[in-house]
Amino acid sequence: TAAIASDPLSAPALNSLGYTLAERGERLPEAVSFIERALKVEPDNPAYFDSLGWALFKQGRTEEAEPYLRKAADALPSQSVILDHYGDVLLRRGKLGEAIGVWERALAGDGLDVDVAAIQKKIKDAKGRQK
Repeated sequence: TAAIASDPLSAPALNSLGYTLAERGERLPEAVSFIERALKVEPDNPAYFDSLGWALFKQGRTEEAEPYLRKAADALPSQSVILDHYGDVLLRRGKLGEAIGVWERALAGDGLDVDVAAIQKKIKDAKGRQK
């Protein structure tokens, strides 16, 4: 928050704070607001699309979250954490086959900031629900 106080238009600081709050499930409306402010400064930043989609997902706003996470996943197709987020939204929206495919891409991605075993379990569980 000190970075935002010194530069209220610091998109990286706004996004970082918003994402951190979303990841913790804290102050979600405020998290969305911070990320939306970051996107006003850098409207085409796919990492910020991921953050906004994830914060909306954490609020239970999956329909609104999906397009942001799709944009992020399309723009950064090897970032495992973004693909994991996108898969979670697809699953919540009942799109099992798509979710499985996205999680498989997450496993083939950079592997950063994800729990590989957890993604493997999500894939297994989703495949079990498809039968």
